[in-house]
Amino acid sequence: MPESKPNLGLDTGPKAPTGPTLFLQRQPYRRRRLIDAARVLPVFGSFLLLVPALLIPQDVEGSTSSMWLFLFGVWIVMILSGSMIVRYMVDADDRDRKGSEDQEAQD
Repeated sequence: MPESKPNLGLDTGPKAPTGPTLFLQRQPYRRRRLIDAARVLPVFGSFLLLVPALLIPQDVEGSTSSMWLFLFGVWIVMILSGSMIVRYMVDADDRDRKGSEDQEAQD
């Protein structure tokens, strides 16, 4: 009788799918990606706001003005990005609500 080797969590190769493939509907998938983008946006913005403090030397002339321009530019881009994400999320909710009302009317 051959000895069985313990499974240490290592895959031995590709495996065939055992069940039906997972199909994600387009609207819920997009809504989840928008929520993910809304969660990552503050982290990305915080990183961008730290860049001038880390990279621009303080003893160079004109570094302060370029730092402030960069900070205000990042601030404006963050505001615009956040408003676009919110607009798309509201539009997606309106479409989902309209679709569910149409479905109820058909029943």
